Formats: sequence, C-alpha cells, structure tokens
Amino acid sequence: MSDRADQVPVMSREGWPAFASQRAVWIPCPASFPAGTDQESWARRYAAKWWAGSGQDYDDRQVAGLAKILSDVHDLTFRPGTCHVALIHMPPPPPVPQPLPVAVGVWQLQGGREARLRELVSADAPTAIEPPVVEEMSTEALGPGLRSLRYARFDDGSLYGVVNYAFRSEEFQTDLRFSASCPDLSRLQAAMPDIDELVRTTRLRRRDQRR
Repeated sequence: MSDRADQVPVMSREGWPAFASQRAVWIPCPASFPAGTDQESWARRYAAKWWAGSGQDYDDRQVAGLAKILSDVHDLTFRPGTCHVALIHMPPPPPVPQPLPVAVGVWQLQGGREARLRELVSADAPTAIEPPVVEEMSTEALGPGLRSLRYARFDDGSLYGVVNYAFRSEEFQTDLRFSASCPDLSRLQAAMPDIDELVRTTRLRRRDQRR
C-alpha cells in the first residue's frame, strides 16, 4: 500500500464501530436515516427523549427548540471527508448544555501506521497556537493509538479546542478517528471524561454486522 499522504481516504470496507458508552449522555447521530424516518423526526425524537429524562417540567416549545438545535448540529457535523457517524454529548439535566458532537471517521487503511495516526490526530497541525499535546493511548478493544489536544484560533481571533483519538486495526483494515471541537473550552474540558470513556468502550466489528 502506498504511503502517499495526499491519497483521498475512503470509508472502510470491513470495520465499523460498536459503541458501548453511557447511553444517558450520548445522542446517536447517524449520517443517514432508514426508511420511515428523516433528520427532522430523528431530531424531534431525541429532543423529546432528552427532556423526558431530564426530571424537569417541559412543553412542546422546549422540545421543538432542542430539536432545531440537534438538526443544526447534524448539518454542521457531516462535512464531506470528516466522519461517517457521530454521537452528540448531551448530559442531563437542564439547562440544556451546548451539544458537543464527537465525529467518528472509519477509513480504509492508508499509508504507514505512525504517519497516518499522527495525521489523523493533527499532531503537526500548522493552525495550532502551540504544539499539540500528543499522548499514546491504548484500549482493550482497539489496542494502541494516539490522543491529541490542541488549541487554535478562528479568523476573528477567538480560541477553540480540539481533541482527537486515532487507532488502526489490521484485522479490520481500518483507521479509526474520534474528533471533538468546541469554542467553549470549559465545555470541552468537562466532556473529556465522557469522551475518554466513549473511546475506551468502543470496539470494531464487521461492517456486515451493522444494524
């Protein structure tokens, strides 16, 4: 296989992530929807479910407001070439937290392992305001990988934080990345334990075993 970094990555043909994290803090955010549902009904369903689990009084206006937020997050999350599935971090109870999507890219193996993992976690990102903090990370299901945290600036000068995780599975011929970014650094920091737990409890399975 070529080590060229400019190859266009393609979705893995063999591997797919199976998530086993705390369901209470995550809203599944699929790239597409099965027959009989759509983005609007998905957003409405999980907005109602979130409010029902909040332990607070609510009305249809609050459900509709959260559904609009979730639909907007979906639009922003699935940019071409960035991810194939996502989960939205939304811990209860109210006030409604800023939805924080974790985008998961599931790619066919490309290039050498070390170079590809560093690329996936943006270890050498030129937009970072200081060198990213890159650490080795290993999980029982995914094996050894990398985790990075970096800070960058928008065009207006404001800061945002980005956390990335990347793993490679030779068995499933898959490169896997988890990525979350947020302009509210305290929001990102508060979510880090749940994101770490999501990564540690995720495994890969055969694509033909997807539901």
